[in-house]
Amino acid sequence: MYREEFELIGQKKRDDDASYDYHVNVCTALGCVSLGSEKVKSQLEADVKEKDLKHKCKVNGVGCLGLCGAGPVLTVEPEGIM
Repeated sequence: MYREEFELIGQKKRDDDASYDYHVNVCTALGCVSLGSEKVKSQLEADVKEKDLKHKCKVNGVGCLGLCGAGPVLTVEPEGIM
């Protein structure tokens, strides 16, 4: 893959991310998964769909957000809520 192709992929991701008002980032690293983060993520996705917020809010699985002992951990952006 050429550098331009990576840049295009990155730009598409940034454009997609910018189309949402909110991002709910759910930790899907091992510690949080062992504490049920996959279930939390699935339920949030279902709630977004049920409330017809799929064009306003995106639920993302992300790497470790810290505070593993308090998991499952999630953040809400752009508010910066953890």
